[in-house]
Order: sequence, then structure tokens, then C-alpha cells
Amino acid sequence: MLESLDPAKKLKRKEWDERREPLYRRLKALQAAASRAGMPVIVLFEGWDVAGKGPCIAALTQALDPRGFKAWPIRPAQAHELNYPWLWRFWLKLPPRGEIAIFDRSWYRRPLVERIEGPLSEDECRLALRDIVDLSGP
Repeated sequence: MLESLDPAKKLKRKEWDERREPLYRRLKALQAAASRAGMPVIVLFEGWDVAGKGPCIAALTQALDPRGFKAWPIRPAQAHELNYPWLWRFWLKLPPRGEIAIFDRSWYRRPLVERIEGPLSEDECRLALRDIVDLSGP
């Protein structure tokens, strides 16, 4: 899918202004449906620094009822967080039924980025991926 993406192609401001309101209405309706169904929703943003995740999250949250979501900027683990399993800090932020959690960075960073850039060994990477599957549930 990404191989067909043209990074030079941009949406003109006028075209975005025309598309925005119908998309925002649809997003509000999806939030209301998830709330009625008691469905927790997780939205993950992962990407390079200054790739535009922040403005994208800001645009997304403009359409949502603020009572039904929380946005979580994920930073490197603090010293006290290192005393717990690595997914602990994400687990605490998972949404209750009917609400949305938006993560600016995700648990996928560890096996994807740290495997290449950081001190993660092949075995640690496999364990991290298994942890992620376990986090997702049955």
C-alpha cells in the first residue's frame, strides 16, 4: 500500500476545507456508535520525528467529543517505569469501554525502531512481539 503513495502529492487548502466537515461528522458518528456499543477504541500514531503526527492528532481530536477520548504522548520510559514490565505504562492508558485512547507513539516502537536503532537483541525483539500479541488479548 505505501509503495503506491506519492509523497509529493498534496491536498490543497480549499479541497481540505470542502472535505473536512463531512469527515468530522462521520468521525463524530463513529465515536458515538463506539460509545453506545461499549467498544473501546485505540488509535496509534507511529512515525519519524516531525513527520506530522502532532498536527494530525490535533485535526482528529477537533472532531471528537472531548469527554470520550484521551490523547497520550508517549515519551521514553522514566526511571520509575523501568521497575515494571515494559508494556505497563501503555496498559495503564488503555481506554475503558466506549472511549477512545489516541497514542502519539506506540508499543510497536520497541520491536520496530529499537531493534534497528537501539540496544534490542533479536531475542528481546521476539519477546517484545510476543508481549504485544498478549496485550491484544485472545
